[in-house]
Amino acid sequence: GNIGRYEDKNVNLLKKAIGYLPFLVIPNKSGLRQPIHAKDLAKFIFKLVNNYSNKENFNKQKFLIGGGEILEYNEMLLRIKKSFPKNSYNSFCLFIKINNKLFYFLFSPLILISPKFYESLLRINSNLAYFESFSNFLEEEKTRKFLK
Repeated sequence: GNIGRYEDKNVNLLKKAIGYLPFLVIPNKSGLRQPIHAKDLAKFIFKLVNNYSNKENFNKQKFLIGGGEILEYNEMLLRIKKSFPKNSYNSFCLFIKINNKLFYFLFSPLILISPKFYESLLRINSNLAYFESFSNFLEEEKTRKFLK
């Protein structure tokens, strides 16, 4: 999420693409995501700092946390699209789903132009989920939903 002048670059890039392009070609099947809101991450870090007075123990701890819900990458794109006002130009982007192999084949020439961008397209199919929900660490019932 965005906090003041600090923005989530990935989500804002997707918002721009959905807002400006008439259509977006996406793979049929996509990986899973477990987005965590910046405020929730800040709460988690604040609690960690308060709970660990011994710096040595703190440095040895590893936490794999995520948000309160798991969703497909394509569902995340739909939620970004739905976050625009209903009748605005930005909400009319059409998602064209194609076979995953065809998707990666069609976009493979991008590797010559920008290997970094092509690598980001490959991550669409990666599962970046199934981490411990941050609310389990904070002992909270309520978690933020991604763009709901």
